[in-house]
Amino acid sequence: MSDKIREFLNSVTVDAVPTDKQSVIEIDSTETIENAFAKLVDNYVLSAPVYDATARQYVGFLDMKDLVSVVVFVADRKVEDTDHIRHLLVNLTAYKYPTDGLTVTYLARRHPFSPVPAGAPLLKAVELLARRIHRVPVVDPATGRAVKILSQSAVVKYLAQHLSVAGDSIKRTVADLQLGAKNVFKVTGDVPALEAFRLMESKNVS
Repeated sequence: MSDKIREFLNSVTVDAVPTDKQSVIEIDSTETIENAFAKLVDNYVLSAPVYDATARQYVGFLDMKDLVSVVVFVADRKVEDTDHIRHLLVNLTAYKYPTDGLTVTYLARRHPFSPVPAGAPLLKAVELLARRIHRVPVVDPATGRAVKILSQSAVVKYLAQHLSVAGDSIKRTVADLQLGAKNVFKVTGDVPALEAFRLMESKNVS
């Protein structure tokens, strides 16, 4: 990261980045998996923080990609009628993981809740996003509750509107920055969807 970009990110706060949602969509840790995923779908979001009201803390994020894990989990136990997702989700509570139940909390713990306080420099959020965290919650320091969710795309959109601060560093190529340099996992068109889901689950990719 160039000094100019770092200076800019340190000069503006996370509050300056607009987000698509006016309020944070949250999932209660006691909700069923069916209702939790339905909330994501109904609110057109790919991920939402899960809040444990008893412990008064967030346990992580439930991500739409977790639905892949659910499908693989059910299919491997040969549960009938896996073609109907809603039927599949409703009946999940009858099938237990060896340790914790396959619950909203279990799934959310796989995606850490790594917040920054409102008013923090945007640099703090960008540093978290650089560590493969896809969404950074901004919390009210007084209550600890999330007031907005910063996604990678929201930050990129904001930076794209302020390219002038980058100076000559913006002229660097994709190859210079080594973007897209990691291995790409792929399947052929004739591979069953379930096998593709298993690959996504095992490699933790989307």
